[in-house]
Amino acid sequence: MTPQFTVNLLRVLFITFCAAIGANASESIFGTVWPGMALGVVLGLSVVLIDRLLKGFSLRELAPVTPSTGEPRTGLAMGNHCELMAKQWHIPRADQDRLAYDSHMKAAAAYASGYMDDLVVPCAGVFRDNNLRADMTL
Repeated sequence: MTPQFTVNLLRVLFITFCAAIGANASESIFGTVWPGMALGVVLGLSVVLIDRLLKGFSLRELAPVTPSTGEPRTGLAMGNHCELMAKQWHIPRADQDRLAYDSHMKAAAAYASGYMDDLVVPCAGVFRDNNLRADMTL
């Protein structure tokens, strides 16, 4: 017997089992087997049909997905992309550090001078960029 034949045979047996249970319940309630047998066949066919429709479906697909910092197409985070770019363009680490230092110092000066007051909208009690490192050194 092939696996597909076995699966189909199990489906037929399941439907027959549902029909037998329905017939037994119907006979004890109504005195005739036909309503319960018909209902059993319909329920059995429904279960088999749902099984066929959900083939390949896994409950794992309903599990929540944790957020990622990775870009969806590459899976790399922004820092990983920057690292690849720096290697490809042969940018020395000292130059990268100098650019980051200058950027933080300019942002700190902009906040200190009040330049950012009209540009930043307070949200949830936060009035300034919390990633700014004004105390960093080279």
